[in-house]
Amino acid sequence: MAHPKAGEPLESWCTKCREMKPHVVVSVNDEERPARVLCDVCTGEHNYRPSPPQSRRSSLGRKTTVKKKVGVELTEAQKGKARPYELDGVFREGEVIHHPTFGFGAVTEIRSPQRMMVEFDTYEKQLVFNMNATST
Repeated sequence: MAHPKAGEPLESWCTKCREMKPHVVVSVNDEERPARVLCDVCTGEHNYRPSPPQSRRSSLGRKTTVKKKVGVELTEAQKGKARPYELDGVFREGEVIHHPTFGFGAVTEIRSPQRMMVEFDTYEKQLVFNMNATST
């Protein structure tokens, strides 16, 4: 099978968009395989990645994964009842919060007494909370 040449379109994992997106080949390696690509969506240039990355272990041994794009749609009524996110706040699953950087989101999971997953409009983040609680 012939590999795409410089200037030809192909699908690649975009490291900025964090999704498979259409790209254009910028350069090829010695084996005539795509080496660098340019994203048609965000115009980011990066190494060619034919598929999404798999979960991996960081140098600390923790499992890290690519943040998935999920998306939550909140009504204006829900946004009106949103509590401001605070490090020392206490939150429950299903509660709507307003984060100063990430905007409105819904608490989807309490992972520990001080860690929660919050689904925002285009992604999910792990946030800390209840920071005034004493650890035992």
